[in-house]
Amino acid sequence: MKKLYHIFDPQTLEIIGAGFYEIKPENSTEAKNENYIKPMYNTDNDTIYDGATQEEIAEMEIQKVAEYRTKIYELTDKLKSSAKARALGKVSEKLTEKQLNDLEESYTQKKEVAEHYLQTNEVSNEIIFDLIVFEEANDFAGEKLIQTIQYLNAVYNTEIPTEKLSRIQMYCYIIVAKYGLGMYVKRTLNDLCEVFRSKLITDLDNLNFEKIDAKIALVQEITNDTTLEEILDLKNQFDTL
Repeated sequence: MKKLYHIFDPQTLEIIGAGFYEIKPENSTEAKNENYIKPMYNTDNDTIYDGATQEEIAEMEIQKVAEYRTKIYELTDKLKSSAKARALGKVSEKLTEKQLNDLEESYTQKKEVAEHYLQTNEVSNEIIFDLIVFEEANDFAGEKLIQTIQYLNAVYNTEIPTEKLSRIQMYCYIIVAKYGLGMYVKRTLNDLCEVFRSKLITDLDNLNFEKIDAKIALVQEITNDTTLEEILDLKNQFDTL
C-alpha cells in the first residue's frame, strides 16, 4: 500500500514536490508508526514524519470520532431491523422497515383476536377471525395442524393442549405461541443490540478505534443463517475483545 507525502525545503518550509512511500502491512508496528495524518519528507535526513500541527491532529480526531459514531449507530439500526425481521420470520424477504412495522402490527392484532377467543369463546373482530378460519383450513389443513403443535411442544415447550379442542381453538393456540416466541427473539436480540451499541460507544469515548474495528468486524459476521445460539456465542466473543 502506498501513501502520498509532501517534499518540503527544510530551510524555507516551502513544499517543493510530492511522492509516494510504502506502508508496511497494516498489523505491523511500522504501519502504526507510519499512520501519519500529514506525511512530510525531510530532504536533509531522508526521513518521513508527521507534519500535522496539534490543531490539525485535534480536528482530524474530532472528524474521526464523528465518523465512527455514525458507523456505530447505523450498525445498531441495521441490527435492530434484522432482529424484527427474525422475530416475524421474514429475515430473508428483505422487507422495508415500514413493511416490518405493519406486519408486526398485523400479527399483534391477530394474536389478540386469537387470545380473546380462547379466553371467552367470543369473536372480538369478525374480519380477523375470518382470516384465522381461512388460515387454519388452508395453511394447516389435515395433519399439519397437529404436527405443528407437536413440533412447538417438543422444541419450544409451548404446552399447547389438543384434547377436547376444536381445530380453530388449536390454531389460536398456535398463533399465540408463535407470537410469544417471536417476541422473545426480538427482545433478546434488541438487548444484544443495546450491548453492542453501549460498549462500542464506550470504546469510542476512550478513542480505542482498533477495538471498535475488531468488534464491528465480529458483529458483521452475523448473516441470515446465523442462529440465535450462534449470535449469543458471538456476544461472548465480543465481550472478550
